[in-house]
Amino acid sequence: MSPEAYYYNLTTKSCERYPGKVTSCSKEIATYSTQKECHQFCSGTDFCDLPPDPGSCDKKLQRWFYDPKTDDCKVFNFGGCNGNLNNFNSAWICRVVCHLRGSR
Repeated sequence: MSPEAYYYNLTTKSCERYPGKVTSCSKEIATYSTQKECHQFCSGTDFCDLPPDPGSCDKKLQRWFYDPKTDDCKVFNFGGCNGNLNNFNSAWICRVVCHLRGSR
């Protein structure tokens, strides 16, 4: 049995149990091991407005962050750990999560 995981649902604005098994492919969605951890990171925060945070590790992973000043997603180098939620594996995911939220 796979461990439980939670994610922040932007539509319902709540932390929900991730349906199914968490795999490396599903890691494009930020998942948390407990509902409490999800709430600590996500509730009440518009993470799309946070500045890019490279984290505290030394990897140079290409990631994307949403820049509210330009209303677009931009590339930055992520160190691989810590950081914040304005951190996406692709420009497409960044745009879906942050850029298009203003279109609703």
